[in-house]
Amino acid sequence: TDSSSDWGSVSNDVYFRDKATGLVYYKDSSGVVNKLFNDKTLTTVASTATLTVDSDTTDLAKITAQAEALAIAAPTGTPIDNQSIWFRIEDDGTTRNITLNAIFVDYTGNFPSATTVSKKLIFAAKYDSDDTKWNILAWKIEP
Repeated sequence: TDSSSDWGSVSNDVYFRDKATGLVYYKDSSGVVNKLFNDKTLTTVASTATLTVDSDTTDLAKITAQAEALAIAAPTGTPIDNQSIWFRIEDDGTTRNITLNAIFVDYTGNFPSATTVSKKLIFAAKYDSDDTKWNILAWKIEP
């Protein structure tokens, strides 16, 4: 299709790609259109005050030399239930504070509030469509 305005003309029980966004959808037998997990990309920045990732196009967000306090904002896009985003954060040799948007729920109970000097922090969040939250289920600091 050329855009979402064309979706009505798509037959039921069909997978299709929206040319405007490049995203793949499935129109089920009752005519309901659902976004599928799509090919994702790596989003990389050296440093940023606020990290905002697009859940439609990013499955790994990587910060390579965080040089200031970091706020991780609510992801944009239209996530689907059980979708994951991974984050990998490394500071620039100085501990940097980390704050999470309220859309993130820490199921580990002890998510770090700051980086560890020159060590990568990796964590994963899964989207829960029932609660419209990104649940942090695991994190690890490089040994």
